[in-house]
Amino acid sequence: MILAQISHIKPESLTEIKKFIENGGAVVVIGKDSLGNDWYHRNNNRDIVEFIMNNARVVDAEADRFKKGLTRGTVEHIYKAINDAISDADLQDVMVVDAKTNEETYDVEYTWTIYNGKLIVNISNWSNEDKKLK
Repeated sequence: MILAQISHIKPESLTEIKKFIENGGAVVVIGKDSLGNDWYHRNNNRDIVEFIMNNARVVDAEADRFKKGLTRGTVEHIYKAINDAISDADLQDVMVVDAKTNEETYDVEYTWTIYNGKLIVNISNWSNEDKKLK
């Protein structure tokens, strides 16, 4: 579960997220100041918020919708936290890497499937540069 910069959340939702974690679910929280208030700007239950933050991968990042970009943190930090959670849950069977650097690339999106016993990978390049991937 990815909770991206959620400053206001219903207490009932926090309780469900806590249950999700207690049952083995992985959570990534983007924004160290997330989850603190309900919809009426009242403080949420500190014990539940602390439990979630202590048992999730928390990325210190913040975006400004008016500036249309990150004001704190990097895309790479967010990507790494999400990727680590996916890897820890043993959900990543395919990894796309840059052929030049032999490292994961952050600016592509891909889906994959097995068809007639062969792996098919559909890749979209979101950067302004040509890429050679493997």
